[in-house]
Amino acid sequence: MSILTIKCMSGVGATFVHRSGHGGNRKHDLHRNIAAVGRHCVPHDSIELDVRAHRGEEERLMSRREERVAQHLGVLERDGTLVIPSSRTRLILKLIVFSVFTAISAAIILAAPATSGNSAAPLVLLTIGLALSALFLLASVATYRQLSQRIRLVLTFQGMRLENENGNIIEQVEWRDIEHFRAIHSRAGTIAVIYYYLTDTGRERRREFLATDPIGRNQFLLLKLSWAGESKSVALPSGFAVSNADLIELLEKARHRYR
Repeated sequence: MSILTIKCMSGVGATFVHRSGHGGNRKHDLHRNIAAVGRHCVPHDSIELDVRAHRGEEERLMSRREERVAQHLGVLERDGTLVIPSSRTRLILKLIVFSVFTAISAAIILAAPATSGNSAAPLVLLTIGLALSALFLLASVATYRQLSQRIRLVLTFQGMRLENENGNIIEQVEWRDIEHFRAIHSRAGTIAVIYYYLTDTGRERRREFLATDPIGRNQFLLLKLSWAGESKSVALPSGFAVSNADLIELLEKARHRYR
């Protein structure tokens, strides 16, 4: 079912409720309703169509998300620990995508000599190809490590930690040391990356943790950045069994409950 509102700029209008049915009949009804209201519009007056989809489906989706998050919080409340593993399927799909883009980047590098007619073009293409190849190659290796080491996110009453299958910790933070979470959206509208921002005390605790040179971190990270301990924000890897949309809501609620 959907709600269709048809009105003229002069204020004449009507609202119609459409129930699901044959596509042809719905299209015929739409044209008939537009014509019925349009007869009352003054010449050159534009007809504004405001088609509002029935909100029931959206509300059901939100309700399902809330149910899933509530179930996860229930497990955490009952057991004191909630383990969110990486999704093998999602990580394999990411590997495939990164491999395709790496191949395209390599093709750009190979095509660079063919543009020798323009003295600057080969260098530009070569630079772009090398940069993209390095980027996607690093992303592929990081994804492979997350897959092979079975990286998981563990939530407790005290905070959360990122660790490998052997329990070696990569990142850890207490709920009270998190100021807020931030979601970075892709062009498709999905959440690509989740960041958490640290308080001053949280940054100090993280510096102390990094100073211990954690084994899990050395096993997982490709590059060790000297300024990592000074960063106010930390990015979580994507590709867990819980979607990023559910995960950020789960983390927000756990933080408010246990900080």
